[in-house]
Amino acid sequence: MLGYFSSAATFLYIGHLVNGPWGPAIRRETGGAHAAFHLFLAEFAFSAFCIFACSGIGFILSERYKMPGMGRIGEIKPLIGRFALIAIPFMPAGYFLHDRIFIQGAREHGWPAMIPASIGWSLAYMAHGALFKEVVFRFGLITLVSGLFRGRHPWWSVTVVTAFAGVLSLQELVFVKQRLGLDIITVSVYIWAIMLNAVLGVVYVRKGLWATMALRILIDIRLLFCAVMMWFL
Repeated sequence: MLGYFSSAATFLYIGHLVNGPWGPAIRRETGGAHAAFHLFLAEFAFSAFCIFACSGIGFILSERYKMPGMGRIGEIKPLIGRFALIAIPFMPAGYFLHDRIFIQGAREHGWPAMIPASIGWSLAYMAHGALFKEVVFRFGLITLVSGLFRGRHPWWSVTVVTAFAGVLSLQELVFVKQRLGLDIITVSVYIWAIMLNAVLGVVYVRKGLWATMALRILIDIRLLFCAVMMWFL
């Protein structure tokens, strides 16, 4: 069931990107609408594979490797206050280290829109983050890597997956054809990815997937504010 919900959220997310703000750039790079459609199918197929593979890893191996797995959904309510205290400083950090860079890039340099400019895309982005990225990076990869570091503190697996997610985050800059280097843009995007994945990883090894999903949604609420703000710019 988790895999189906995650796949549905990913389908809506990728479909919105291909048919919305990324559409012109994708069709230009791929050679037309027909090629863009095939790219959409390929991206969705790969994402669905990752979701179901990582879901299987989480359900099958989390108990063996002493990971909390899904955790308990009933534990989320008492944690909302603590999560809000985490999310409040993370919202402006995410904006200044990540969102603002792509908003300015789209406005000044013609980058494809990476930050939601509508409420609908914001909700799709939030669902994709909670239902895809958390399943893959936390439920799947942290559980899998913890098996490689059995006998050691689970934060070893958090560190490895956080570093890996930080490197993958730079794909956003590659997509908009921003040159990577030791510049403020690259460093800011990488630092934000490290901050976000580190705190979500720690929450996962302590409380499980339900908790990381809840925290991810709270942090990503800033995207709704970005969408509203861009209406007035």
